[in-house]
Amino acid sequence: MAKLNINNKVDFFEGEYGVVQSVRDAVVVVKGLQFVGVNEMVEFYSTRTLKPFINKRLVMKGVVLNLEQGFIKALAFVPDYKIKKGFLVFPTGRLIGFSVNLDLLLVVL
Repeated sequence: MAKLNINNKVDFFEGEYGVVQSVRDAVVVVKGLQFVGVNEMVEFYSTRTLKPFINKRLVMKGVVLNLEQGFIKALAFVPDYKIKKGFLVFPTGRLIGFSVNLDLLLVVL
């Protein structure tokens, strides 16, 4: 679990975060993220502006597509040029989902 150290910096344990290895067509290859599941939402942060607990408006999000040996692939919900190699990736613990209401059901029918 992440915690603040005595210098007011956030310490993360191995496996709690991943590092972007490559990005192509909004598919992001992430190494090091162990505690994540398929269809789980993830958040991408630049290492220069790592403020995940302060400014949630600037968060870039995505969803895990598949789990591989040693890495995962995630679909980014932002243009792929905004995510760079070396960005940090954190799981949210939430599965992707959306609300269903009567208006949506009428459109489908």
